[in-house]
Amino acid sequence: METVETKTPTLHTDCQHCIWALKDSDNNQKGCLADRLDKFRETGAWVGKKCPEDTHYQIDRVCNLHRTKEWSHYDEDFEEETLFNKDDLYLTKASNEIKTTFGIVIYDAEEIHEQLEQTTDSIRNTTYDKTKVQIVIAATEHKKNIYEYLRIVELLKEDGFNIELILNSVVSPKSLIDFEAFNRCVSSTYLAACDSGSTIATSTLSRIEACLNGRLEKVITFSQNSLFGNVDFIMKTVARSEYLKYNDFHKMLTAVKKLSSENKMHRDL
Repeated sequence: METVETKTPTLHTDCQHCIWALKDSDNNQKGCLADRLDKFRETGAWVGKKCPEDTHYQIDRVCNLHRTKEWSHYDEDFEEETLFNKDDLYLTKASNEIKTTFGIVIYDAEEIHEQLEQTTDSIRNTTYDKTKVQIVIAATEHKKNIYEYLRIVELLKEDGFNIELILNSVVSPKSLIDFEAFNRCVSSTYLAACDSGSTIATSTLSRIEACLNGRLEKVITFSQNSLFGNVDFIMKTVARSEYLKYNDFHKMLTAVKKLSSENKMHRDL
């Protein structure tokens, strides 16, 4: 009889020591407090036990909510809380730790500020956590009234955004403009690029977060169209590995979007 050889999936996450693992009286895992097992299954990930003796599930994907007892999650306020379940409070805290952070670079080559303000006003109306958003205005060309630009920056700061204004020389090479801008976004998990005048819908950032950490989809690039120009998003780790092939953020983004679409890792918003 012919023997069929099966391969065990490469495992990336073991739930055994995760504090969200729900167990029965025999210490066998029966579920996940964060409800991630079914979500991983829905994405096509392998979720199961390597052998019958295993007490906990394993996943062939990285679970960014995995937390062990060593996680420094202790919070004195939570320990004194009686109205809510402490596990739920800690889960909310862990979920906030993994929340997608965005670095949005606005390329502004206009002499006046109106188009820039159209873009920044759309960002100010976002429903997303503003502390998770870094905005960089990469400005070129002579500005007729620089004080209007400073006013826009101050308004965004007052709203709780992290923002920087970079005034580039008109002869600065594109690679230098890109570097100066995105170097301010090193802590962001997704990077976005748009031109002044483009607008970002109020729900765009929240929809990306729901896709990545809600439905656990594997997406490298996102695109949001507007009447005034596209806004494209890309996973920072991919951008860092691909940028030097092009030395131009827009050209790199176009190429990666094409590959992502071909591999079903792109989403239009």
